[in-house]
Amino acid sequence: MRTRQLFGTVILAAFIAAVLLWAMVQSAAENAAAAARSNVCQHRLAFIYRALRSYHDKYGKFPPAYIADKKGKPMHSWRVLVLETLGEPQSTEVYRAYNFDEPWDGPNNRKLLDRMPDFYACPSNRRGGADRKPLANYVLIVGPGAVFRGAESLAMSQISDIHSDTIVLAETLPGVPWLEPRDLEFDKMSFQLDDPAKPSIAGKDSTGCGVVLLDGRVERLHKPADPDRIRSMLVVKLKAPPPGKAEAGKPRGKTRTFEGNRDILGGKPGHSGRETGTFWEGNRDIWVLLIPPRSPAGMTPPQEDRSLPHP
Repeated sequence: MRTRQLFGTVILAAFIAAVLLWAMVQSAAENAAAAARSNVCQHRLAFIYRALRSYHDKYGKFPPAYIADKKGKPMHSWRVLVLETLGEPQSTEVYRAYNFDEPWDGPNNRKLLDRMPDFYACPSNRRGGADRKPLANYVLIVGPGAVFRGAESLAMSQISDIHSDTIVLAETLPGVPWLEPRDLEFDKMSFQLDDPAKPSIAGKDSTGCGVVLLDGRVERLHKPADPDRIRSMLVVKLKAPPPGKAEAGKPRGKTRTFEGNRDILGGKPGHSGRETGTFWEGNRDIWVLLIPPRSPAGMTPPQEDRSLPHP
């Protein structure tokens, strides 16, 4: 009888130990997968910022948050504009397939919604929209006091302190269709992280919400965070314009438009691609770039390690 009891006790102990060991292994695997996704997210944020800076290096200014139509309605997103500076095959192919003569959701462009580059999505957010289309989780902060000011483009040389803790790019949930010219608007967003009632900086990572600062640093905002502190981090201070020179967005003199094969930044004829825009007479360095030409190779987006388990 005692032998049977002892045997039963041993079996029970072995079963409990196996369950505990399985739970520990499962927990370790989940933690490793979460850490891997967090790492990929940070690399993707950094990669997108480098794409924004690559655009800046090429054209002298950051891309506009959106290109507007003649009535001022947002028509094309920065997420399309930066594709041509990457030199990455998938991005280049999608960029060439995009039609700037129709809105982002026009009959041709809507076919590209399923072809979102992987680096626009946070690997922790896999669900997509109600129609199962992939959603972009990385958005700009857009507003009159932000680095990105709608259809207006700023240059780093216009910014007073480029090493400030100013947020330019952030995670959000559930995300937006990647072609849609929609980001976090300063005047409409919540400054509370993960606000369920209004658009806000949000993420699923337990270590905080990912953001990129003006100098390229990738940081995580830990929850809870002071909304006033978050608000202050979205505003950038500009340098005073030199005497006798107009501010960007406030041209002096008459305006004229152009359309054709021309390098609008260098004024050199024969440039490949089509550009449309406006410049201000008397202040040639203020340009509104609408459709950038294609550019050469260079950047490879970070890839998610799909060999790791995902809870």
